[in-house]
Amino acid sequence: MIRPQGTPDDWQSVLDAGCRHPLGVLLRLNNATQFRSRSGGTIGYFEHGRHVISIGGVVGRAKDRPAAIREFVAWADAQRLLPSFVHMPPDDTEMLTKLGFRADQLGASYSLRFGEKQLIGSQYRQVRRKIAHGQRYGFTIDRIDNVQDYRAMRPDLIEINQQWLKQKGAKHLRHLVSSFDSIEPGGEHRIYVARLDGRPVSYVVFSRTYGENPGWFHNLSRRRADCPDGSMQMIVSRFMEEIGAGWLHFGFTPLVDMIKPEFPHSQVFHRIAAFLSKHGGIVYPARAQRQYKISWAPDRITPEYFAYRGNPLRASLALLRATNSL
Repeated sequence: MIRPQGTPDDWQSVLDAGCRHPLGVLLRLNNATQFRSRSGGTIGYFEHGRHVISIGGVVGRAKDRPAAIREFVAWADAQRLLPSFVHMPPDDTEMLTKLGFRADQLGASYSLRFGEKQLIGSQYRQVRRKIAHGQRYGFTIDRIDNVQDYRAMRPDLIEINQQWLKQKGAKHLRHLVSSFDSIEPGGEHRIYVARLDGRPVSYVVFSRTYGENPGWFHNLSRRRADCPDGSMQMIVSRFMEEIGAGWLHFGFTPLVDMIKPEFPHSQVFHRIAAFLSKHGGIVYPARAQRQYKISWAPDRITPEYFAYRGNPLRASLALLRATNSL
């Protein structure tokens, strides 16, 4: 078994060969460490103390995945490390529970298959209304195509980031979101900026995804505190027009669309998560995120699980601390 530090180029070839979860793109964007099993499957992870937290499940051929999971868990046990998994396909979750892991739902992710007529129909009434609102305000949407233009605009985007974090009372998250510093325009990213009276007021970064439904990830999105409604909808609409058709993955939202897991799980964890979901604004502004994603009438709403062994409180605290969520 080997676990070399992955590089973006390494991850590109690995993901091309067998990524299945749309958020597996975070392995490349965050330069996760690679565990390459003898079977041929690859597992990406990051470390926090004695915890090793995997993202995206096993990347590789179907026949290699069970052995890869067993080898990774055996390696972690031999090193006296504590393995856990997030954002993995359902069959990986099932294999993990057979190895003694519990799987608790953290929230849900949303995916949209779009095409030329995607915004026609009553289900897109709210999106069309927001777009009309933005047009009345006079937003203009620019696609940033080259590195020189992007670097000239970075100070404005950094200011938007700072305002957004201050407004949300949030911190910079790690590992489970893309690092702003890793983003530049090019083949893997599309960057769109909304301006009002020539001033940048919001932006969205779309990142290419891989797997069974390849397409694009609605990645980083930020706006100024005084930015009127409609800019995000105008950006996404423009993006879909230019791409033409494909999958757009809106990513993960915690503590929403909670259902009782069909896998072995912690009753205490489930009850706490269900309570926080019902009283959504206590910990995280998840309801507004969900409303935005649901307004696009996604074709798939997928439960996202956290698989771990041992004490659920210890495992979840490690995940929160590792991602700077706590």
